[in-house]
Parts: sequence; structure tokens; C-alpha cells
Amino acid sequence: MCGNIINKVYCDNYSIVKLACSDTTVNNIMDSFYGSPSFLFSHTYMRILRVCFSGSKQTRQKAL
Repeated sequence: MCGNIINKVYCDNYSIVKLACSDTTVNNIMDSFYGSPSFLFSHTYMRILRVCFSGSKQTRQKAL
């Protein structure tokens, strides 16, 4: 860490990364992928579909 001042009330990942002394390219790429709303939506729907196809008929009806 090259610093210790975060200019926000809350601590988010980008504010921590800005304090790093080393190259943060890999972290920035991963953060842009996993932080995107499309990843969140697709992950959520995949979990719902897994429940739909793995449970009983009543469970599938509730999930849908």
C-alpha cells in the first residue's frame, strides 16, 4: 500500500486498488468482468434454472 486515505464514506474495491504501488491491470480486468450487471443477471438466472431442473415438480413450479 502506497497510501491510506480513501475519499469515500464506504470502502469499495476501486478505492483500494488505487492505493496499490504495483500494476493492477489484471485486477481491473477481472473487476470489469465480475462487476458487470450482465454477469450478475446471468449468474442469478443460472441458479434459478438449476433449481428448476434439479428438484421435484412442486419445487420447479415454485421456482418458475
